[in-house]
Amino acid sequence: MNNSISAPPLAPAIATRSSLLPDAVAAPELFEGVLWRRSAAFVIDAAILAVINLAVLTVVLVLGVFTAGLAWFLLGLVFPTVALAYYALTLGVRGATPGMDAMGIEVLLTDGTPLSKTQAMAHALLFYVTAVLLTPLVLLVGIFNARRRLVHDVVIGSVAVNAAVRRLVMLSHGAGR
Repeated sequence: MNNSISAPPLAPAIATRSSLLPDAVAAPELFEGVLWRRSAAFVIDAAILAVINLAVLTVVLVLGVFTAGLAWFLLGLVFPTVALAYYALTLGVRGATPGMDAMGIEVLLTDGTPLSKTQAMAHALLFYVTAVLLTPLVLLVGIFNARRRLVHDVVIGSVAVNAAVRRLVMLSHGAGR
């Protein structure tokens, strides 16, 4: 019995330009279940963001008492600042938010490289804009393309993939993350 791990069917997904170019035809496993996992990841991240925002709002409210209400002018900036920082420090550093990690997905640029912090913030900002404008239709775009990319993914040039499958492909070809 051979217990070695190999991934010959996924070999065409390896990029010539960089570490990995997810190809939906050659490696559909990279994109299986990504849409529902992204939805679940969003719920997890929203819960985490709610807790962080509650803590920051509490600090700003208390500061407002000590500054004769001046700090309360910052209340409108709490959510956008916390959300953009959250995505920059998670998606822009590790390639996944805690919700995405929990659901086993990661976001890369279409050439296989990780998003920068600025790209991660732009990704989040575009997500929130498209979600507000297209809700609940925001996920429909992903149903009709093989890579399950949403509008903000197309604009930024990113793609969400199954992290475990990507790592298997990378290990089978001698590359690491």
